[in-house]
Parts: sequence; C-alpha cells; structure tokens
Amino acid sequence: MEPSPDELRRAIAVLAHELRNPLSVFRAGVDLLSTEDSQQAQIKEVLLRQTMQMTRLVEDLSDISRAELNKLRIERRPLRLQEVVEETVDGLQHVLARRRQRLEMQVSTEPIWISGDRVRIGQMLSNLLSNASKYSKADSQID
Repeated sequence: MEPSPDELRRAIAVLAHELRNPLSVFRAGVDLLSTEDSQQAQIKEVLLRQTMQMTRLVEDLSDISRAELNKLRIERRPLRLQEVVEETVDGLQHVLARRRQRLEMQVSTEPIWISGDRVRIGQMLSNLLSNASKYSKADSQID
C-alpha cells in the first residue's frame, strides 16, 4: 500500500528535522578543526562546504514540507541585489573551479534595491548558476 500524500509530507518533515541534529554536530566539528597547515585548511574548507551544502538540502526538504502544508515562511526585507548575487557566486566558486569554468558577470555599479526573501532569492540564483555549470562544458565561460 502506498503512503498518502499527507503521510509522505509528514515523513519528509520528520526526515528534515532529524537530519538537522547530526549536521549541527558536523558544523561544530568543522569549526573546531585547527588550520595550522595548508592541507588542514583545505580539508576544513571542503568539509565546511559540504556541510553547508547538506544543510541547504535539509532546509529544502523542510521547505517542501512547509510548502505542501501552506506553511512556507517568506521573510521579505529590503535587499541590495548585488550583495545576494555576490554571496551566491562566492558559494559556488568551488563548483566552477572544479569544472574549470569562468563566470562572467555584468553587475550594475548603482545599488539595486529589491524587497524579497534573501534565502529564497539566493536559492533561485544558486539553482540557476548550478544548472548553468552542470549543462556547460568544462573549461567554458558562463555569462
């Protein structure tokens, strides 16, 4: 017998909640690592990146559950769009570097203010750039 949509939504919500606990321990462990030599610093950077990626995936699971239950929280605030773009691009540098891709952006020097949810807009940009990387050849330029 297949689970009902409500049972599936509850299972996703429980899974997301349960995955948060070990992730917080991983993050604390990464923060405690010393970075005395370059190899340790590189390992710490990789662990931190992967922990942050897993955290985002868990949050996405939670968001799916909340959206299905009409409980998705949107926090609209004034945002400078360039800051969100810069943060998102910084977070994806490892993906681009691994594929030897270059990102070429034209960013306005004038501040562009929007009203939106910083996390959701960052997720959208991250998904767009991740897909651009995924579907572009290695050693290519992404505009």
